Parts: sequence; C-alpha cells; structure tokens
Amino acid sequence: HIFVYAVDFSQRGVAMVKAHRAYDEKRLRAAVCDITCGSLPAELGPVQADVVTLIFVLGSVPPEKMGAALRTAVGALKPGGRLLFRDHADGDMAQQRFESSAEPKKLGPNLYVRRDRTLSFYFTTEGAAELFIRAGFRVERLEYTTRVIENRKEGLRMTRRFITGVFVRDDNVTAGQGSG
Repeated sequence: HIFVYAVDFSQRGVAMVKAHRAYDEKRLRAAVCDITCGSLPAELGPVQADVVTLIFVLGSVPPEKMGAALRTAVGALKPGGRLLFRDHADGDMAQQRFESSAEPKKLGPNLYVRRDRTLSFYFTTEGAAELFIRAGFRVERLEYTTRVIENRKEGLRMTRRFITGVFVRDDNVTAGQGSG
C-alpha cells in the first residue's frame, strides 16, 4: 500500500491534482508549499516518508534557498529514507544556449533566468554533493546522465546532460554541519 504526499508551489497545479477524478485522500494528499520555508504545510499532518523526489525542482530554487529546501525534505523523511534527485547538469545544451544568447540571462555561476522569469541552475556533482551533505544527507549515488535527443523534422541532434542522485537521510550528520 502506497500513500503519496504531493506538494507544489503553484496553487493552480495543486488544484489540478485535487480536481482529477482519481484523486483520493485515502491514497494521496496534495498541498501548496514553498519548500524553502523549512517545513511542510500543517494540513498534510505528520509526514515520515520512505522516499522524497526532487525531479527538476531544486534547479528552480534560488541557490541561497536550496539548503532550506533540502532541510524541508530531510524533515519529511523517515530515518534512512531516500531522496531521489534529477536536474540539469553543468554543460547541458540548454545552458550552452543561454551562454550564446545575445540577451543577458546569466545571474551568477551556473544560474540563469528563463524567458518566463523562472530560474534554471546547472549542477555539478561536486556542488550537489556538498549541498546535500550540508543538509543532512549521505550520498548513495550521484552521477551525470547524457541523452542525445533527435528532432527528425528539424534534422537536429541535441545532447542533454542531467545530474541524477540518490541520497539517504543521515541521522549521524547534524543538518547544517555536514560530514566533510
């Protein structure tokens, strides 16, 4: 039996989930949440999850708030629980397009703003490991993944580069201190 907690910054996104005909609060509870605030919404009740996913989430968070977002995730996990992570990696084709753009879009190292004014951060394995360790995780796996995507209609081949990781809540590390 699986129970899912879903949070999103967008009220509209959460409303869409709740409006779906398969939404059943006996199996899924969704709420609006700014994960950088340090805790989950009270309406979710106590959360002790086996798994938390951050799939193309953390790279949209301002770098100075990423630690707070990860502390929220640590607080949602059972001891020994795992966080599954995937986001854009340094050297991705989209980052290269930002670099070659005539418009100034770069806000800082590996940090860009998209046309819709959302952020896009491109992670290195070293930087991601340090960030997760400081938040109270142990690195189980962290690697780059490369995919070649082909647009046959346009005759384009695009190399996309992602970072994928599995992190374990490490109760032997005090969040904020890290272990090295």
